Amino acid sequence: MPKVLKRFIDHYSAHLTDHTKAYPGVRETLEGLSGYKKAVISNKREFLSKRLLEDLDLAVYFDSILGSDSAGEKKPSPKPLLKVMEILSCSPDETLIVGDSNFDIEAGKAAGIKAIAVSYGYKKIEILKDADHIIDDMRELPAKLDEINSKT
Repeated sequence: MPKVLKRFIDHYSAHLTDHTKAYPGVRETLEGLSGYKKAVISNKREFLSKRLLEDLDLAVYFDSILGSDSAGEKKPSPKPLLKVMEILSCSPDETLIVGDSNFDIEAGKAAGIKAIAVSYGYKKIEILKDADHIIDDMRELPAKLDEINSKT
């Protein structure tokens, strides 16, 4: 690993959750989705993704946590999604991605699954236009899932 990258990762790791908290409604929504298999696929390295979720007391809600180094490619490649579908034994018609970036939407489309964008992430909503659905608050997700499931 190049020296500058190691310094960055060391610093980032030491300050991972200094100014990080879950968006409003995330914890309650995850608690309410206990009947669903859930995974995190992050473009952060896996150990950082796991530690971040553990530090925020959110890791317990997920069946699998993958990072940029977990599947050989990172989003927008569909490979991480395909890997998590394999791990969780889910078919594309049983799977959807919820994300806040165009990489999430592109990866979902490339994997042949539905994509729900959240409008409050770090990207502008205009680049999320290819999502199948857009929600403005995580607490909207259960109703959106009910809507999607009733159409299949």
